[in-house]
Amino acid sequence: MEDADVARAAAVAAQARCQNNGQSCIAAKRFVVVDAAYDAFAAAFVREMESLRVGDPLDAATQVGPLARADLRDTLDEQVHRAVQQGA
Repeated sequence: MEDADVARAAAVAAQARCQNNGQSCIAAKRFVVVDAAYDAFAAAFVREMESLRVGDPLDAATQVGPLARADLRDTLDEQVHRAVQQGA
């Protein structure tokens, strides 16, 4: 909403999206954001995602670990490449 705490909303959205590395049926996949807040939310969400620590899932400092299976990794890699080719 226009009066939302955009920084907090983006932090919660990033956490919700990355819960269990996004490999959960309850991981957030879409966010509804009013036009007036979109640019600020998108920028804050990107910052939050970029700040996540990727690493060994056995390390307590890791916030994002590997995908569960190689085929899931390959599918995701293909989706990212296809999205970039289409202008993402």
